[in-house]
This record gives sequence, structure tokens and C-alpha cells, in this order.
Amino acid sequence: MRIKTGIRVYRSDDEKLRIIQEVRLGKLSKEEAQRKYGIKGHSAITNWMRSFGIKEPLKATVFMEASKQDDESKEALTARVKELEEALKLAELKSTAYSEMIDLAEEKFSMKIRKKLSTKQLKS
Repeated sequence: MRIKTGIRVYRSDDEKLRIIQEVRLGKLSKEEAQRKYGIKGHSAITNWMRSFGIKEPLKATVFMEASKQDDESKEALTARVKELEEALKLAELKSTAYSEMIDLAEEKFSMKIRKKLSTKQLKS
């Protein structure tokens, strides 16, 4: 998420890390990333890397090792995706159950439990 304040643009840590990753993977050079994302500072990406403790760009050997482990990691990732999908289904069921419980309690005890969001803004 970018927030513009005057001339400066503030980026979230997630956005900075995504840009750094593109540079480290060789998808973009630092200069290309600066143009693509409108980064003004000459050494902004380098400074971001330092602030996150990233010292060196990825090397070709890392890619070679990663390609050897692709089959194993795909299986592990597929298993993890299935695990997370099951956890999501369970969380959705719990959410539905809690909502139903609140509805029943409101009906039985004739009282509002859910807080209505006010559209009025507080004066500072």
C-alpha cells in the first residue's frame, strides 16, 4: 500500500519486500524497478534491503538447487494447501456457528448483542 504525503510516497513493508524479491530474482534490475514503481530515491531499494537485513542478491546456484528440490517442494506445498483449505473450512463453519448463536441469543433474550457501526465520525 502506498501513501502519498506531499512529495514523499510511503510504502508498506510487504510492498517493499515484493519489489526487493523481484530484483533479487532477476526479474527487474534496480533501475527498472525504480521506473516501474516510481521510486524516486537513487539508493532506496538498497536501503530497503539493508533495513530488512538482506545483504546479497540471489545467485544462480540458488536457482539450480531450487530446481532440484522442486518436485519435493511441490508435494509439500500441495499438502500444505490442502491443510490450509481444511483449516479455512473449519474457520468458516465456526464463524457461521457463532453468528447463529448470537442470532438465537438476541431472539431469546430480546436484546441486541451485536454492535451497530455508527456512521457518525467523532470530532477531534
